[in-house]
Amino acid sequence: MASNPIDSVIFKDQYSTENMRKIFSDEEQIQSWLDTWVALAQAEAKEGIIPQKAADEIKAKAHYEDFDTDEIRAEIKKTSHPLMPQIKYLTKLVSPEAGKWIHWGATTQDIIDTGLMIQSKKAQELILKQSNILLKKLLQKAEQ
Repeated sequence: MASNPIDSVIFKDQYSTENMRKIFSDEEQIQSWLDTWVALAQAEAKEGIIPQKAADEIKAKAHYEDFDTDEIRAEIKKTSHPLMPQIKYLTKLVSPEAGKWIHWGATTQDIIDTGLMIQSKKAQELILKQSNILLKKLLQKAEQ
């Protein structure tokens, strides 16, 4: 039995859509954090704070599908920290030189908040797209 209406097999489509649920899925949440680390590294490299080679390597390896979610979940359970297991995992995927620059100068809240804004932007785009479809249908009905 689902603990909330959005996860309910019976009621989920009454409160959300498949596309919106995907935007706020675990996969998309973690990818939004990875995208934030990539953007941070690229911006820091552009300013000469970290090596460009390290930023490029972080970008090349920051993909949710390359992460072992069972390992991440187990580490989160141990640490109660949402990001440290992923930082450690991404650090293992890149060279030691690139690994030391992951999360450089950021706080946990910086990454979580920015990731949520990436997801929120995608949600807003979906809402606007759906609103435009609705408005077109309403206009057609009004013209009839």
